[in-house]
Amino acid sequence: MQITHYFLKKLNEDEDYSKLSIEWINEVYRCPQFRVRQSNGRIALYGKINQGNVPSKIDQETTSDTVIYTNKQSKYLRVELLKDGKTVRDAFFDSRFHPSQLKALEFKRFS
Repeated sequence: MQITHYFLKKLNEDEDYSKLSIEWINEVYRCPQFRVRQSNGRIALYGKINQGNVPSKIDQETTSDTVIYTNKQSKYLRVELLKDGKTVRDAFFDSRFHPSQLKALEFKRFS
């Protein structure tokens, strides 16, 4: 798996991206559940990731030293590849993605 300098920089510097695991990205890259070729030629790979227990946002009523843990549902991680099909350009949890929204000819299901 190759990673663009752009994405590597985002992983190291952007707080939102620091929550992503390279293992998760690699898992979706190696064994995607869905593969969609986008109109710009890039390829979007999707895989369901179980995040387990992760810290949630703290309510305003709780003290600053209190962390609330919630059992997050599984989410689809989208790994976007360049046209070469080998280089990771971006990865993020796609809250809008649901397999039932895809048209039959838009994706290839892997399993």
